[in-house]
Amino acid sequence: VQTAWPQLVGKKHAAHSQPIRLQGDGTIVIRCDSGAMASELSMREPQIKALLADILELHCGFRFQGPAGQAGRWR
Repeated sequence: VQTAWPQLVGKKHAAHSQPIRLQGDGTIVIRCDSGAMASELSMREPQIKALLADILELHCGFRFQGPAGQAGRWR
């Protein structure tokens, strides 16, 4: 997922976010530079999931985390 991240979200968004771990429930945790970036990516979650399924044949959820470790799952 890390190597495909720029393909999944675009270079602009990839420069401000990165996958940091896979949780036991299959959720990928994404660290973002800002809360605004986390919100923006969360709004694009359906498209990111679809690309992930197409490119890597993976089906999972995301948890977007801001810079201070604030975590949230937005849908």
